Amino acid sequence: MFARVVQFAKSLGGGPSKRDLAWARAALSEGEWQVFEGLNPKEQAHAIRVARKAQGFAAMSSLPTNEQSALIKAALLHDVGKCGAIGPMDKVAIVLISRCCPALAEKLSDMGAQSSDPTGQKFWRWAPVYELARAFHFHRIHAERGAKMATLAGADRRVAELIRDHHAPAREDRLLELLSRADRTS
Repeated sequence: MFARVVQFAKSLGGGPSKRDLAWARAALSEGEWQVFEGLNPKEQAHAIRVARKAQGFAAMSSLPTNEQSALIKAALLHDVGKCGAIGPMDKVAIVLISRCCPALAEKLSDMGAQSSDPTGQKFWRWAPVYELARAFHFHRIHAERGAKMATLAGADRRVAELIRDHHAPAREDRLLELLSRADRTS
């Protein structure tokens, strides 16, 4: 929980520097960069912090260049599945409710999935509940959604796998472990 408080405090700052944006731009293809640009500036700053930390972990692990590149790209794009769906206050609610009342978090996520019903039948007379439930739903699916977005943008299979699995339980996958650790500590 302390790591989440630190992440929140960092998110109160501004967006990335021009130097950091230039570094991220150089690491990504044109299509990947366009997806990255969909992140708001604070999310971009988080993604760059994660990528820089992942780069440091990769250097200490003596990973081959192609694996370092995949790791950095995945770190820069790991949260693109949240684009347009989760605001700053939603993030606070998601962390707190998920930690304190996981059953409610699951219920809200399920309600958010139902609220996306294209028929729009019976759901959501009260907008704040609708928006919060929608945010919980997108939080739950952001890794899968982000992997699809990255694939459509031209990212290779390995980058998409890392994005898709960055919250998954640890496997015997060194790059995934490095990405997850960089995300948790940035």
